[in-house]
Amino acid sequence: MRDVSNKTAFITGAASGVGYGMAHAFLEAGMRVVIADIRGDAIEAAVKSLGGKTAGVYGIRLDVTDRAAMAAAAGVGAVGVAWGYHPVGDLRAAGASAILERFEELLELVADGAP
Repeated sequence: MRDVSNKTAFITGAASGVGYGMAHAFLEAGMRVVIADIRGDAIEAAVKSLGGKTAGVYGIRLDVTDRAAMAAAAGVGAVGVAWGYHPVGDLRAAGASAILERFEELLELVADGAP
């Protein structure tokens, strides 16, 4: 495996769940981690639980559907790994057409260049 220590991982959807797990894994590999999420309060909690700035963890509030915000987020500096997790939410009771619509939105988001 390639050495990624002292590189930066930029992770969207990282305040909880799969994105948070990826942040933890990247930290264990020796990387600095930028946690990006739309939920500001959750970002603060995640950064704190992962060790904060002294451990190389930083958090930013980011809406990945906002192109201007995504462009501004590029100001974090050189990124060794960009990992995007865009959860679909709880669609179990939604029905097939709502699930398909949300899936198509996510595909469009990724195709437009969001991490």
